[in-house]
Amino acid sequence: MTAVALHDPSTQPQRNLSVIAAMAGDYGMRADAFEATLRATIVPKACTREEFAAFILVAKQYHLNPITREIYAIPKKGGGIQPVVGVDGWYSIMNSHPQFDGIEFDDHFDGDRLVAITCRVYRKDRSRHIAVRELLAECKQGTEPWSKWPYRMLRHKAAIQAARAAFGFSGIVDPDEADRFKAEPDQQRPAQRRPPSRQLQTVELVANEPIIDDEIPDFSAAGQASPASEAPAADAGEPASSPPTGDAGNPSSEAEQMSPVEEARQAGREACEAGIDFKDIPAKYTKYTSYRKAWEQGYQDFAAEAGA
Repeated sequence: MTAVALHDPSTQPQRNLSVIAAMAGDYGMRADAFEATLRATIVPKACTREEFAAFILVAKQYHLNPITREIYAIPKKGGGIQPVVGVDGWYSIMNSHPQFDGIEFDDHFDGDRLVAITCRVYRKDRSRHIAVRELLAECKQGTEPWSKWPYRMLRHKAAIQAARAAFGFSGIVDPDEADRFKAEPDQQRPAQRRPPSRQLQTVELVANEPIIDDEIPDFSAAGQASPASEAPAADAGEPASSPPTGDAGNPSSEAEQMSPVEEARQAGREACEAGIDFKDIPAKYTKYTSYRKAWEQGYQDFAAEAGA
């Protein structure tokens, strides 16, 4: 009997998306545009690539939408960033928990003065509820929301602490708690001490999938040199850039300070001087638009100078 192989989609290899690309896809956005949007709105601009990825992991774990500020980030004392969840985010993760079975509040007064609020959270898999009482004297801060709406603010605090006790949410804080984590301006890490973060185009959406030239920002078109920290990652087994070497085969001090775009431009000049055809651009400079244009510009500049 002849065996017939049936096509089963479940057996096909799955796309190996990065966490940033996967979350961007949830909102119908490109990974680079998604990251640029969040960096411009809800995370500190100076956060590293690794810190940003960790933030996205927390958002994805709790199914929180950073675009609507259910979760955002602030710089921490001592460095790094702290994920902060607004009250809408806390209620979202409670309501989305499969064991959540309701929430109740009790207000406690001393005469006409509110002194505390108790929050009770019910779980489907527990025989008893979880109750947390928050005191106004301990929670109230000298901010405008606490001055205008103390009942509402204390109710939020009680709900958040009860949610932690009931479901074990960790790694996130509420906006009031964030003030204890926030770094003062002079405590934030200087930019020059931070490890260089890779440019957005280095995010690989699919393992071993090549990056399309048109997706790489063209720094030279804006009259800017691409800094070394923004250079796209090189192929496996090769350094991010290969600076020209001196007579002894060692990188020269001048070459060591070249950005990858400047290196490509210098290589174009040297190619023209050596009589190499304009179309014979090395493959290492054809992978990215900014590199190719820099090489061609260097070649043309030398040709113009030689003909002058």
